[in-house]
Amino acid sequence: MARRERVGTIGRSHDRSGGGASTGRDLALAAAAGFVVFLAFLPTASFPFLGWDDDVLLIQNPDFRGLSPRHLAWMFTTTHMGHYHPLTWLSFAINHAAGGLSPRGYHLVNLLLHAVNVSLVCLLARAVFERTLPALSPAARMAGAVLAGLLFGLHPMRVESVAWVTERRDVLSTAFLLAAVLLYLRYTRDPRGSRGIFAASFVMALLSLLSKAWGMTLPVVLLALDVYPLRRVESGPGRARCIALLLAEKLPFALVAVGAAVMAAVAQISTVGSYATRGVVYRLGQAAYGLVYYPAATALPIGLSPIHEHPARLDPTTARYWLPIAVVTMLTVGLVVARRRWPAGLTAWLLYAVIVSPVLGLVQAGPQFVADRYSYVACIPLVMLAAAGVLVSAAGAVASSARRSAVWAGVSAACVLALAAGTLSYMRVWSSTERLWQRALDRDPNSWNALCGLASLRLQSGNVAAAVDYYRRAHEIVPDLAMVTVNLAWSLGRMGQAEPSAAMFLHAATQPSVSINDLLTIGNGLALLGRHDDAQAVFRTMLERAPNDAEGRYRLAESLEKTGQTAAALAEYVRAADLFEPVVRGGLNDPRQFVEAGLFRQACRRIVALGDASVAQRYREKLALVGG
Repeated sequence: MARRERVGTIGRSHDRSGGGASTGRDLALAAAAGFVVFLAFLPTASFPFLGWDDDVLLIQNPDFRGLSPRHLAWMFTTTHMGHYHPLTWLSFAINHAAGGLSPRGYHLVNLLLHAVNVSLVCLLARAVFERTLPALSPAARMAGAVLAGLLFGLHPMRVESVAWVTERRDVLSTAFLLAAVLLYLRYTRDPRGSRGIFAASFVMALLSLLSKAWGMTLPVVLLALDVYPLRRVESGPGRARCIALLLAEKLPFALVAVGAAVMAAVAQISTVGSYATRGVVYRLGQAAYGLVYYPAATALPIGLSPIHEHPARLDPTTARYWLPIAVVTMLTVGLVVARRRWPAGLTAWLLYAVIVSPVLGLVQAGPQFVADRYSYVACIPLVMLAAAGVLVSAAGAVASSARRSAVWAGVSAACVLALAAGTLSYMRVWSSTERLWQRALDRDPNSWNALCGLASLRLQSGNVAAAVDYYRRAHEIVPDLAMVTVNLAWSLGRMGQAEPSAAMFLHAATQPSVSINDLLTIGNGLALLGRHDDAQAVFRTMLERAPNDAEGRYRLAESLEKTGQTAAALAEYVRAADLFEPVVRGGLNDPRQFVEAGLFRQACRRIVALGDASVAQRYREKLALVGG
């Protein structure tokens, strides 16, 4: 008998509520909360794709548009734009199969997934409150759970993940992640008879990781839940064995989490800033700032922006650096000291810190210092803690005074309505690319991303002078960023300022941040300005870094021919045609391949015109094979 009790104590959670699976009423209330949030976010269904990642990810990318083996292979192997998320690509492919590139369908799927997540947060909060607040009635616990779902779902910080199609990965991965945790909680009621539920939890975790690597911290999250509120860690002589068993239990989750972390690191290897650029001291300050920012913005969502850029410098002697570190330290120490009286506080804080840790900047990818979307999963424990606090206070008020109970109900309703109003207002920022970049610039006049975004819009509308002004301002802020220098040079060229344009192009070519694509653009720009010697030097520099770049070879050949270097031009045309040929023969399945096919035909025609009889005949035959 003692043996059975000890095994049960190790494996089973201490569920003092007597609760079980969700009732039909609870499911209906959770669904109702999701429906309310769905209606609140419904205006996003009419939003267009944004000119910020949506264009590159979807509009200009043909690779996801299909469900053939070739398309699926691409989805499960690509790290396009610095992410590995094959299931997110698959969801986009299904969107495309159903409605092409109409943005409405993509927005609706984001919205539906967010509504599902709200319902799942309600059910998760209910399951947690069963264990932490057993003295309250099931109806009261469910009311608190619905409050948690609404506080999560209607918060303005959710807008970025819902209204931005690119962030499909947020809402999709979170749905699977919440399902994994819910199934795990159910498994812990009787682990000896619930291996199927444990397996289902693992599958949900795996699907979450294949949607986005949010869930890489899940093993630690589950271990924290084992301590509180599940209380699965045995005290006494069997404690070490119990901990070993719990650690072993998490091994499957840990293995896939490590795999996801490795894939995420590989995917972002080209976007991660080096410690030489931002050292350890800077990154510690950034991490502490992020730990404070997300809860603070959750409590008071003002100053939200599409992008919060890195400060020009983070001085350790300023309050922006040391104050967050002091706050995090004092808060953590205080919660540790109070852990026996208030274990929920420490658990919620640690869960938040663990979940948000991969995006705190210790390994930094992208230009953002913090990002509002990073709160999507991480702040769920804090929202549940807040809802539990309201629930306990309201329950105490009911016991003492109906009037006080009504006050708490009114406060809760006011908070939900205020968040909804803020969300409706902030949604308008994401209704167009113009509004998005203008908001970012209003919040930070030194946002080079916003300045470049607005400059691009001005170029599209033909207002080149305004574009040059924006690019100049951006260049003053980030003078060493080649991408900005190249865009300024190109805009100056469009204004007819040939000498300043050429000078900027040549300066960009020497900057350490210059990319292969930047060099191609620089070479093309210099060639258009008639600076062929400079253009050829840039193309050769590019080809030293990417010798098999077919377009680079072709553009070099064009420039060589225009300067009378016929033999050298012919050699480059031949190399370009040979590099283009496998792509063309593989079939023309997307716009990019049609462009490459056009360049292949042009290269073959120039070879026929410039080469001797045998060479000309060989490439005339190649040209005929592709209908040239």
